[in-house]
Amino acid sequence: MPRVPSLSAAATVLATVLTAVGCDGGGTYVIDEVRTLDAPRAAIPAAADARARLLPAGPASAFTRFESMPKGDPRSAATGAAGFSWTIPDGWEVGPERQMRLVTLVPSGKPGIECAVSVLGGNGGGFAANVNRWRQQVALEPATEAELAACATLDVLGVKARIVEVLEGPRGVLGLVCETGAQTLFVKLTGPSEALRGERERFLAFCRSIR
Repeated sequence: MPRVPSLSAAATVLATVLTAVGCDGGGTYVIDEVRTLDAPRAAIPAAADARARLLPAGPASAFTRFESMPKGDPRSAATGAAGFSWTIPDGWEVGPERQMRLVTLVPSGKPGIECAVSVLGGNGGGFAANVNRWRQQVALEPATEAELAACATLDVLGVKARIVEVLEGPRGVLGLVCETGAQTLFVKLTGPSEALRGERERFLAFCRSIR
């Protein structure tokens, strides 16, 4: 069997004539373009995870805001690139890392409850859209304009953040939506509604501690 030469990523490739079947049933196409790759792309290891394959190489990108928290005192942790810090309430602990979250927190000894903290640019899709998405996740109808307007507020990051309480069904949501203009911070505690009522004060204390 004839040996097929390998192509170097930095080699100059000159294609002269390509015969192919086009949409009209056939034809001859002449390609006289010469392309030179200035630098070869680094090979991706076969064992690389999905993040290494998908994220661009080089300087840290916008995705670095979702990196895990640096190690340190678990009671007061900073997120590094995202620039937020907070104090974790007594009885809560850091949970498993999740994509698109700054951190996941869980009340100790209370399975089925978790608190997710995330940040998006701008208004994050809008207050009403996010509240109604949360309500849909617990099988409730969209909130009315009056219900949205009645949401309590909490001073967080120098603005009036809005508190969302969705506790009508078996499963519920306690949420905070904090729009700063450039970005929106979301804090979302989910789990059985009755258990969430018992965690409400710790949830609010956590939200107040964000800086």
